[in-house]
Amino acid sequence: TPFLSIQGMHINRKAKDQPLYRFRTLVSDLHFLNSKECTAIKVQKITPFLSIQGMHNNRKAKDHTILSLSSRWASKEGLCCVLIICMKFMGRLRGISSLIFNKDEDGQVSSSSFLKNGSMLLEELIASCNGRYNIPIRNFSAKDLLKATNNFEEHQFIRAGAGDYEIYKGFLEERPILVKKFKNYSTPSYAIRDVVIMSQMSNHKNVARLFGYCLEFEIPVLVYDYSGDEPLSNFLYNIDEASGHEDKLLSWKSRLRIAKDIANAVTYLHTALSRPVVNRDLKPSNIMVDQHGVAKLFDFSLSISISPGESRVKDDIMGTYGFIDPLYTRSLFVTEKSDVYGFGVLLLVLLTGQNVSSFNLTEDEPYLKDYVKKYVDSWDQFTQILDPRILGGGGIEQEHQLRASLALAFRCFQLEEEDRPEMIEVAKELGQIERFSPSDSISSACLDSRASRA
Repeated sequence: TPFLSIQGMHINRKAKDQPLYRFRTLVSDLHFLNSKECTAIKVQKITPFLSIQGMHNNRKAKDHTILSLSSRWASKEGLCCVLIICMKFMGRLRGISSLIFNKDEDGQVSSSSFLKNGSMLLEELIASCNGRYNIPIRNFSAKDLLKATNNFEEHQFIRAGAGDYEIYKGFLEERPILVKKFKNYSTPSYAIRDVVIMSQMSNHKNVARLFGYCLEFEIPVLVYDYSGDEPLSNFLYNIDEASGHEDKLLSWKSRLRIAKDIANAVTYLHTALSRPVVNRDLKPSNIMVDQHGVAKLFDFSLSISISPGESRVKDDIMGTYGFIDPLYTRSLFVTEKSDVYGFGVLLLVLLTGQNVSSFNLTEDEPYLKDYVKKYVDSWDQFTQILDPRILGGGGIEQEHQLRASLALAFRCFQLEEEDRPEMIEVAKELGQIERFSPSDSISSACLDSRASRA
């Protein structure tokens, strides 16, 4: 019979007095094998092997969870048992009646949500990571986050009202944090996807660092490091809200760097994980820019993975109007090229400083490629849609970079997938554009002819 092992944990010898003991009806033949330093629990109905390492019954480590999942699937009973054990040693079990059925006095927090969301998280980790992944993430209580954000007060908002979530500033354990709180109409799966994808990209410099979460809310709440971050949309659309950063972050040089940063992050999503992941929502409000001008992907709630050996996956239409691949809306198939289309729109937004809804699409020109083509063909026309804040002072170098970037965006949002580049090509080309100098052999004429053929 397989074992679920827990290392470095004490269980009171009077096991029958513990809340965990009273849960023995969830599984069959649950035995406690006590020792001074370690306890192994034999659970005959848990077929896969799951281990939880590094959970010590002390204050510093009780909220640390490092999951090592070595099987792709787990039974519902097994997942429940794991969650119950985790809860006991993270100080969450205070008696069965108050644990499972009641809400706290603020009406938002339910311990039953901890079980439901935790089970979903484990299932998604097992499925998405092929059963092999170590994830160092802090687990915070609802009380911690309510205190850190002053009960999610309005003045703590960084971004409110747009999209599926709100962002709050807070202060927790003597460090500044960002808290992402999904709106009531969202589903727990949005937050679960965020945790699963971000935990696999925790060391990537262009992905916001998730270091904790809380499963006690109906929809899990996520906690990030905070280093003066603001959504990119603040710097493009709401300049007054970005006071003190305008000169630094609205220059063309900064925008090109942001584009390259995000291209690198999306390339990593497509090529470096256990399964290719398509973000599906590459818009400015889902990108954070820190005080050093480094751009970071901040949201993976609509992401979807593609099974090994497959090049696409069928799913309902999700995303933001204007950034959604038209081919996806027609076929319902998501591919890596769906992100290429969305990135092309993002690059166009960086060039123009306009919200995507401002692009004047008509019945005669219903697609972005038709709308943009006339600007690709003529520099004089192009300057009419460029953000005036990035024009002037850059000479031939900046002109080349702007024209080359528009030509690249134009290729990204072609209607047919085979006419779009791969994200790795996009990232490489942006690097070349950034390094361009007037002495380079690449000519603007070559880029123009290349775009004209698209």
